[in-house]
Order: sequence, then structure tokens, then C-alpha cells
Amino acid sequence: MSLEQIILYCVLGFIIGILLPHIALFILDKIRNRNILKERIKAIRREIETPHPTSATYIVISPETIARLAKYTIIYNIPETEAKALMQAGFIQKAGRGYIVNTPVVADYVSQLKSIEIGNVEIDEEVGKYLLSRFGIANLVIYKIDRKIGLTCIYSIGRTKLTDKISKDPAFAHNLFMIGTKTTLSVDGMDLVVIPEGQYFFIIEILPSANPDNIINAFSRVKPPENTEQIRDLLLSL
Repeated sequence: MSLEQIILYCVLGFIIGILLPHIALFILDKIRNRNILKERIKAIRREIETPHPTSATYIVISPETIARLAKYTIIYNIPETEAKALMQAGFIQKAGRGYIVNTPVVADYVSQLKSIEIGNVEIDEEVGKYLLSRFGIANLVIYKIDRKIGLTCIYSIGRTKLTDKISKDPAFAHNLFMIGTKTTLSVDGMDLVVIPEGQYFFIIEILPSANPDNIINAFSRVKPPENTEQIRDLLLSL
């Protein structure tokens, strides 16, 4: 080996000896940064996947405030929370420390309230709570089948869109009865289950989330009541 080669190897060894720690530090720094990045990604993912409870605030406008809106065109001294809600609804406009009433909007709102009719309270609360929570049944109308008279309504849980439909269209229940079999259908925005069972005909209004098959199976397992007095006991045993 010549002297020149020995000198060259010494120089290369010196250079490598100087660069090697820097290369090692560079590689370690890259690995460390990669781990930090992974931890940041994990933290962001946890933040995204963690459910955050949201709270919504609902303001109930008192009847006294509504009466003032209907009576006056300028009002003041109303609770701040009510004022904010009324401004968002377009009922009033802020003017200094008072408010200008948007009378046409208020008049239309009051007119709609007046057109609402509150009927007589008709509900079997115990049965309603039970069937609503267990099966998602909103209402149930039961008819007794008589060969001479036809369908005779003997029970309903309460007042819903179903009973309104039956009241306005007497032929509605008979048309459903003519289907002649257990089935589900959608009518006028209602999800219904119809079940002919012995001397009885059930029209069931259900929630969109309800399982019709579970309801049909439940009613298929029970023994039809011998009289109307047994109906509630039957329903509460489902």
C-alpha cells in the first residue's frame, strides 16, 4: 500500500468519523419527529371521536308578553331572554332601550294560535305509556267484527292522526279491513299495522322507528279477549 493510499484512507476515516455522529443525530431526530407526529394524529383522532355534549336553550315566551305584543306597537321592560328570542323570530326590533313590534307578524302568529282547537282529553295513559315505550305504538284502535253490523269501534288509546283520519273518513277502517290479512302500510304520512284476529280487527299507528314484525308477532301470540273488559289486561300483557 502506497503512502498516498494510506493518507487517503486516513482522510476518509477522519471525515466519516466527523459525519457519522451528525448522520446518527439526523436519523434520530427524524424518528423523534415521526413519533411526535403520530402522537399528534392520535390526539386529533381522539378529539374527533370523543362525543361532546351539546346544549340547546329554549325560551318559553309568557302569555303576558304575547298579549303585550298583540296590544301595543312599542314595548319595553321585557325579560332580556324573551327579547332576544322575539327578535330572532322577527316579532320585534330593538330601538334604544325599547322595541318596535312587528304587528303583521304577531297578528299572523296569534291568528294561527286561535285556529288551534283543543279537544276533549281522550287517552288511556297507562296503556299508552306501556305500548309506546315497549313497541313504539303511537295509537291502537280496536274494532269488533259483527256479521250483521260490521265493524264497531270498542277501544282506542288516544287521539292521533289515525283517529282524526277515521273520524273524517268513516270508510277508511272498512277499506283497511278489506285487505283481509296482517300487513303494514303507509297512509297519509302514517305508518300502520293492520291485524285481523278472530272477532277483532286492530289498526295500529306506529312510530317510524318501530319494528312492525315485532308488533305482529306480539299480537299473534295473545288470545283474543272474550269481552271488552279484558282488552286493557291483554294490551298490558303484550
